[in-house]
Amino acid sequence: MAISANSYGSVAGVAALAHRWTDKTGTFSITTKPTLAQVEAWIDQVSSAINLAMAQCRYTTLPITITVIVDDFSLYTNQIVAEMVEGRNDLGRLGPKALTAARGGMNTMWPIVAGEVAEYIKNNCNAFEYLGLERDTIIAEVTGANLVMTSASRADGYSNTLSNTGL
Repeated sequence: MAISANSYGSVAGVAALAHRWTDKTGTFSITTKPTLAQVEAWIDQVSSAINLAMAQCRYTTLPITITVIVDDFSLYTNQIVAEMVEGRNDLGRLGPKALTAARGGMNTMWPIVAGEVAEYIKNNCNAFEYLGLERDTIIAEVTGANLVMTSASRADGYSNTLSNTGL
């Protein structure tokens, strides 16, 4: 399995942060814990969570291609996946003991990881726009069975009200 083209980070980046769990060549393989396939899958999953959170912020051109943002997402993905590697080896904040204590008996790491990714993206939503990323200008919300398209428009020369058009 290879990492998806829509993903950020790399196996080498994760290995650099979690070298204790790599093989003698400094990478993950079929004999490491976790395996190379697991690390690649985690990179894809964390990247998917990033892209989903970006879509929630109305950024629809995914994956992101602006270098400074890609570099940030790659480091962030590598760090989270390195912590997942530690957890798979029963250590760190994503290890089973820590998760069981933190989550009242549930020792799954994904709800914690997905929540942190969503919070990270939400906290930096505006910064991405300042760095040149364009947001979708139409906000769509579903209310019951009706789709309502909402867009910002000026009702007069001074106010900043919203007009709703039901479809």
